[in-house]
Amino acid sequence: TPARRVRDKTELRPGPAQLRERPPAQLRDRSQCRYPFDSWPVPLRLSACDMGETLLEADELSVFAEEAAGFATKDDVEAELVQNQIFSKLMTTAQMNGRCEEEIQQNYVKLRRFLIDHPVVSDREQRAFLRSFPKAAPNGEPYVTAFTRAAYLYIRNPGETRVFCCAICRNPAEAEDQPCATLGCAGSSKILTFRTLDGYYIQHRATRRFFHDPGLVEARIIDRLAELDSKLVRVRPWPALDAWDFAVEFPGTEDGASSSVTRECWAADAKDCSSPALLARTFKCDPRVRATRRYIVLPMHRVRQVGYVADLERELDGRVAGVRVVDEEGFVARVAARALGEAR
Repeated sequence: TPARRVRDKTELRPGPAQLRERPPAQLRDRSQCRYPFDSWPVPLRLSACDMGETLLEADELSVFAEEAAGFATKDDVEAELVQNQIFSKLMTTAQMNGRCEEEIQQNYVKLRRFLIDHPVVSDREQRAFLRSFPKAAPNGEPYVTAFTRAAYLYIRNPGETRVFCCAICRNPAEAEDQPCATLGCAGSSKILTFRTLDGYYIQHRATRRFFHDPGLVEARIIDRLAELDSKLVRVRPWPALDAWDFAVEFPGTEDGASSSVTRECWAADAKDCSSPALLARTFKCDPRVRATRRYIVLPMHRVRQVGYVADLERELDGRVAGVRVVDEEGFVARVAARALGEAR
């Protein structure tokens, strides 16, 4: 298992003066992990965008390191115990509370969206949500309770509770009026006040890393597409139990009225990954959604990263055919234009 704690307090991205100060021999390997790859004294076969990344941020694995471990061909201990465990319990809850494929899909969407919308939640609100999934395991415990326990940490605090959270993404913060530390989020922290019966739930760090934070761009796009005229475009979040992040269907029209027949379908995955090279090398088109167009949709903060789109498109070339790369604003605009074009 990779070391999770490093005592050395070197800055995340040291300047030239700091780079000249070599750490003691016994700390040299770990200390080097805090430096960008372009400062390493060895040749590395990395994309130009990835050369600015590090393996450690403060005393934690960097986002790049977490993604690299998750994309590795061998099983990763943390991914197995956290990411895969949460996903497994989410799937079990959806399946055991559904009587048919349609209900299972609806349950899956509710559970995925709950993780995105609720990094912090009171026990009152949590109990109301849990009532939607009453089925219990043979030991009498509802399946959704095991899912909640895997994804959240429970903090006992009866009565009025005050928590620092980002006003936009609702991720926890350490103080009020601080810029949000979540990549791509322009919010700042505020005091969230709510009443509890006995306490509240806060997502584990891994839940935020693997489910909540990547889901922010997915939720933004789904919500914006849902504002379009449903007679012209239909949105299916996480179709076929997450084969893609969303399928956009354009129904046919007859005498100005919407038809139940889908004339065209676009499948898209919203990807917020630190490394375009790792993203391209692991991306696969899932055939369970039959689509006329397929997209990788990037959040705006990734598109603004110098070299990111060029590296991604270069790495995709020859690996995946027929997939277009577009930013979230551009994708919504394309869907709206296609829907209006069908109406004419």
